[in-house]
Amino acid sequence: MDYEQEIRKKYTFVVIQNAQEIIPDPMVRELFPKIMELKTAGYRQEYGNFVLPFDSSDFIATHLLLCEKRQAGDLHPVLGMKSITLKNCDSYRISFPMLSMLETPETKNEAAKEVIAKILDDYRARGATEKIAYNGSFTIRPELRKDEVLKKYLWELTFSMLTNYYISYEIDHVLAVCATRFKVDERKAALGWNYIQNGTGVLEEYKCRALFESPLIPMELVGVKGKSESASARFRDLWEERVTLDARTTAARVKVA
Repeated sequence: MDYEQEIRKKYTFVVIQNAQEIIPDPMVRELFPKIMELKTAGYRQEYGNFVLPFDSSDFIATHLLLCEKRQAGDLHPVLGMKSITLKNCDSYRISFPMLSMLETPETKNEAAKEVIAKILDDYRARGATEKIAYNGSFTIRPELRKDEVLKKYLWELTFSMLTNYYISYEIDHVLAVCATRFKVDERKAALGWNYIQNGTGVLEEYKCRALFESPLIPMELVGVKGKSESASARFRDLWEERVTLDARTTAARVKVA
């Protein structure tokens, strides 16, 4: 099988920005529940039936999806993640999602939170809250993980979509917590991500309360464009042909209709 040819024929990138703002759009109304279903299926397989892989930020975040193209133009998400800027969090008066993800079963992990809060406050002081974002909620539909060759390509598609999104929207600093169990931190480190410094070293691996004690480690990508040329070049053609659902495209479709 020619995997690359099959991928380009079968899948498309989809970007949904601030779903609550454009929920009248029929495509958004169709896709948003599918995002929740994808996350539920993916996370329950790894973390059990009581994991809750979405929160209030999902309504105002950007959802980056790889969708299977089905009959009659139907789009079926098979891989996805979310990104949300500090600007959107502050505008809607919600907490930056990474902060709650730092909590352990025993503590609020205040020391780690202080490090992240300082980074965020620096962007607030500069009036540049649109330049920093949290990246999380990554999952792949369980049945696709069985094909090891396809899974390799799915990782490449993930980082292509992620880096092209941040470059296109001029977001320069990305924060995340990465699952060491799946070696996500190692994959990101190979692409220029760093472990976050705390003054005496780096923020260490911890057991995440929200993910039922799964080990995570905080990471960041600073200077996205300069560090992402290789990842963004891969499958850039799919990025350039992406489906974007946002206030502008929704308004244009409604006007035409």
